[in-house]
Amino acid sequence: MAKKTKLSEQIIVDLYMTYRLEGMGSPDNVYQFCKAANIDEGKFYSFFSSMKMVSEGVYEEMHKSCMDLLSKDESFQEYDSKTKLLAYYYTIFEIFTANRSYIMMDLDGMNVKKLSKLKGHFARFINILAIEPFDIKRNEIQKLQSKTIQEAFYGQLLSTLKFWMEDNSKGFEKTDLYIEKSVQASFEILKTLNMKSVLDFGKFLFKEKFNVSEK
Repeated sequence: MAKKTKLSEQIIVDLYMTYRLEGMGSPDNVYQFCKAANIDEGKFYSFFSSMKMVSEGVYEEMHKSCMDLLSKDESFQEYDSKTKLLAYYYTIFEIFTANRSYIMMDLDGMNVKKLSKLKGHFARFINILAIEPFDIKRNEIQKLQSKTIQEAFYGQLLSTLKFWMEDNSKGFEKTDLYIEKSVQASFEILKTLNMKSVLDFGKFLFKEKFNVSEK
C-alpha cells in the first residue's frame, strides 16, 4: 500500500477536488472517499465531520488563500475600504480562475448553499472594512446597518460570480471590468443612503421574517 498522506484541511480539500474532477462524482460517504484517497478515516474527522463539510470547505480554503495573499501585500493595510474590496475581488477571482473547472462543475445552477462558509468569512471581511455610509451612534442601529451592508455586498459577490461563470472573454477581462464598475457603483450608492432608508429596510426584514402585517 502506498504511504498515507500527511493530512491538513487544504490537503483533504485538494484530494476531494481531484476525486470529483477525475469523474468519480461525489463520494457517497467518508469511508469511500478515504479509501480512494488512501487516508485514515479516523484522521479525516480531525478536520471535517462529513463530506458536506469538505464540499463547503473548498470555498472556505479559497477565501483563506485569498486573505493570506492580501496579508502579504504590505500596501494592503494602507488602502481605503473600496480599494481593499477591489483587491479582494481581483485576488479571489484569480483563485476562482485557477479552479474554474471545479467551480463550473460544482456550482452548476448556482447552488449557493455550498458557499455558506465562504459567506460567513466574507461577511466578517466586510465588517472589518468598516464601511459606513453615515454616522450612527445607537448600537442597535449600527448592528442593523452592518448586517445590511454585509448582505448587500455578499449579493454583489454572488452576482459577480455568476457573471464570471458566463464570461467568455479572453482572460475574463469583462469580469475585471464588471468588478471595477460594480464596486464603484456600490460605494456611490452608499453615499446616498440615509437613516430612514436603513430603518425602512429593517422594518421590511422584520415583517418578512415574522410575517407581521401593518394592518
